[in-house]
Amino acid sequence: MHHTVTYHGLHEWYKHSFEHLGWMLLAKQHKRLSKVKNYVQSIKHLQDSLVYKINLTRDQDRRDDLKILLENTEVLLKHASKLVKN
Repeated sequence: MHHTVTYHGLHEWYKHSFEHLGWMLLAKQHKRLSKVKNYVQSIKHLQDSLVYKINLTRDQDRRDDLKILLENTEVLLKHASKLVKN
């Protein structure tokens, strides 16, 4: 299910996801795994929303920006997922 998200909203969500990583490291340390799992789910949802928006966007500069956000989000997801597994 996709919700309409603005270009600006995606940027803010992206920024928040990266800033939140430190808090998730602390949550992991304190055995608050449900918070970490929710964080990883949020990153997956961000990833899906970025792909959806890329497919809707026709302006090439914006598409390029969104693709960069997507690539970086995929790196974040890869590393954040390790918090749940360990």
